[in-house]
Amino acid sequence: MHGLQQENSQQETTSDTKRRRLESLRADLAEHNRSYYEKDSPVISDAEYDLLLKELENLEILFGETSDLTTRPQGKVAKGFRKVQHKAPMLSLENALTEDELNDFFRQTEEVVGSLEDVEFFGEPKYDGLSCSITFKDGIYHQAATRGDHETGEDVTAQVATIKNIPKSLVEKAHLIGLDVKGTLEIRGEIIMLKEDFERLNLEAKSTGAKLFVNPRNAAAGAVRNLNPDVTASRPLSFFAYSVVTEHGVGEALALETHRDSIYLLQALGFTLSKEAKLVKGRSGVIAHFESISQKRDGLPFDIDGVVYKINRLDLRKELGFRSKTPRWAIARKFPAQERTTVVQRIEFQVGRTGAITPVAQIEPVFVGGVTVSSVTLHNFDEVERLGVTAGDRVSVRRAGDVIPQIVCVTEKAATAVATLRPTHCPVCQSPVESTGAIIRCSGTYSCRAQVTGLLSHAASRKALNIEGLGETIVQKLVEQGLVRTQADFYELKEHHLRRVDGFADLSISNLLDAIEKTVGQTTLAKFIYALGIQNLGETGSKDVAKFFGSFQAFTNATQADLMSIEGVGETVSQSILDFFSDSGRLANAYRFHDYCKPIHQATSAGGWLSGKTIVITGTLSRPRETFEQLAEQAGAKVSGSVSKKTDYLLCGENAGSKMEKAKSLSVAIIDEAEFLRLTSN
Repeated sequence: MHGLQQENSQQETTSDTKRRRLESLRADLAEHNRSYYEKDSPVISDAEYDLLLKELENLEILFGETSDLTTRPQGKVAKGFRKVQHKAPMLSLENALTEDELNDFFRQTEEVVGSLEDVEFFGEPKYDGLSCSITFKDGIYHQAATRGDHETGEDVTAQVATIKNIPKSLVEKAHLIGLDVKGTLEIRGEIIMLKEDFERLNLEAKSTGAKLFVNPRNAAAGAVRNLNPDVTASRPLSFFAYSVVTEHGVGEALALETHRDSIYLLQALGFTLSKEAKLVKGRSGVIAHFESISQKRDGLPFDIDGVVYKINRLDLRKELGFRSKTPRWAIARKFPAQERTTVVQRIEFQVGRTGAITPVAQIEPVFVGGVTVSSVTLHNFDEVERLGVTAGDRVSVRRAGDVIPQIVCVTEKAATAVATLRPTHCPVCQSPVESTGAIIRCSGTYSCRAQVTGLLSHAASRKALNIEGLGETIVQKLVEQGLVRTQADFYELKEHHLRRVDGFADLSISNLLDAIEKTVGQTTLAKFIYALGIQNLGETGSKDVAKFFGSFQAFTNATQADLMSIEGVGETVSQSILDFFSDSGRLANAYRFHDYCKPIHQATSAGGWLSGKTIVITGTLSRPRETFEQLAEQAGAKVSGSVSKKTDYLLCGENAGSKMEKAKSLSVAIIDEAEFLRLTSN
């Protein structure tokens, strides 16, 4: 009996906990709705909101309850705007955050229309912007409205009229395709800000000391939902159309049969559409298209947070119908979150190989962009001050593709915030710091353990000496034991030295000494120069100067005029090189390193087919990328890490991703491995 009472008590406790969680979610989501819909200033990301809403829906099912938060649209008309009644509701879409949820959509659709094997879906990018309805009367721009609460939106006619890529008259183009536009025609789409326009807008804001925008979506929505059309006109906005309303007016009279028909019509009338929109067939077509867009995502000119899939045939849409706030014939397959909020636990200072002291925020671990992030670099102290970030703040963290995580903004200040002060001494060796603009550097150089560890790890890395088995952890142990301080010290290591280091056995000692010996007389001049760790001189710049000077001795005697004559070596890099060799200690260490390493200069072919050409390499190839870089350089080409207008060739392996898309947009010649080998052999 006692056991039964205890079990009932535990059940009641669990139920009470879930009830409190339900009420807490309702309060939190109501506040988030006000931030998003009324202030255009969300505190959490869309992905986090979706997860909270899904949790609330599950709890309401458990308790047999419903609320406006889960059953009704949440937007509403802001003060000062005239209301516009939508003739057909502007509904939201059901989200599929996982493949299982996508399969639920497929299963529910099959229950109504049967097998999906031959059913066509139209896949379109899910723009991260502001939904908008534009009405044309007798072919002339007449009215624009936001989504609002799906039934009633805000009249933003004057604001939207300032967007340059929206046609103000459809009459001429309608005439060309034999379309009668007498009456009303409603077009729906998304108002967005392109990535490059957003970056330019923030650069302008920064130059005037104005507040920076958090992301393109906020900048676009804030511009349109502003009572002053001049504000809208001052921001570089674009309208991407995605549907013709067929429930009334001209759209109804057209008697369109498919969504693709409406896309062709929008194109003919002069509206901007995404090139990524595509007709696909069945489950497999949807999944393959989603994977394709996922790979291209970072290279697209606008932000998207998923892909929308709509049944193509309009008669099947009527058969499927609607839920309370979403259609049953469409789904938004969402990407993993690229932006999440978390709390800064503390801000630490890290010292790099050039002495730069970098503030790093240690955060409560958060899963974002496909990985768990626990620390985020703050780059420099100007960035710390711009963000106003301190320990205890709630911040928004973004990670897109392979880009390093970054703190976008502070969403909530800590109750007792203590400002992060610039250090006056190195946190590792206590040497005084030196300031150069936004960068603060330790003056300790070879006496700073952190700088030495960073420098020697860099020298041993794959792109420099490529000493197998000599990673940062081993380098750190060697530095702590006082066995190495400069690159030349690697070559003086003996077996009895390494036996003093934890973790080394006979085989690992032999392997490491052999790996160091293999660099002697086998390291190219370019890799040797890169291994010196000269500030601002990267891998490509090292190749450029090695090619120009031909020998280490000539390089050490370089003048400002010599360096400035090398393409790609500007004033900053040339000054860094001159500063490096003007330090007698660094110069002596470099010569000692050179005498041990005995680097070779690898001549390039001045008359090869790739002479003077710039090539970018991407994707998975049959051999290591370094092999192809070496072949390209021997044939006279310059290897670059990014695609631009100056790129002549893009060598593509498998899973090429965004670089291939950019190359296509710039009409850069794309070649495969076989074509590349043919060019280099010639």
